[in-house]
Amino acid sequence: PCFYPSTDPVSLMLNSAEHNNITIKLYGVGKEFPGWIHIKVDALKDFLKTRGESHVLYVDGADSLFADELNTIENAYKALNCPPLLMATELECYPYYELGPQFPDLGPYRYPNAGQFLGHREYIIHCLTVLQNKWSHLGGNDQGWWQKAMLAGDVVVTLDSTCRIFQTMSGGADKHIKVGLGSVH
Repeated sequence: PCFYPSTDPVSLMLNSAEHNNITIKLYGVGKEFPGWIHIKVDALKDFLKTRGESHVLYVDGADSLFADELNTIENAYKALNCPPLLMATELECYPYYELGPQFPDLGPYRYPNAGQFLGHREYIIHCLTVLQNKWSHLGGNDQGWWQKAMLAGDVVVTLDSTCRIFQTMSGGADKHIKVGLGSVH
């Protein structure tokens, strides 16, 4: 999503994608910001319906970057037996902290982060429809909708708890991930 007047706020992500030969499909450039839930559920679902790819790698634009080429990401995904939906994880159970104990203890990165995921396009559309139909009454944060839907068994999501494909920047990751010219450490 890029609901900004220009692509300037997503320049780090675009530069890292270009560096790693990844083609990005932005949606929302120049459009008015309608709210996070709209752009991450409603607009995303509408956008995915116009696409023909079998798989989708979704990342929030302003706070993501690519550290490797797409074929490396695809191979890591295939090594995980290509789950219908693989989602990034983070250190805290945000926004519903009280749900934390209900998620399996897979290590420190055990809570879903809806800002990055990879999976079958049709299954992602299905999940977004479930979020709209069953969880939108909650208002608030789409990540909370994902948490509730996962725990209720409404959607099946594999969590990338070992950060094999995704590494979130939440929970203090900024202290141990350094971005330099041409490299990520």
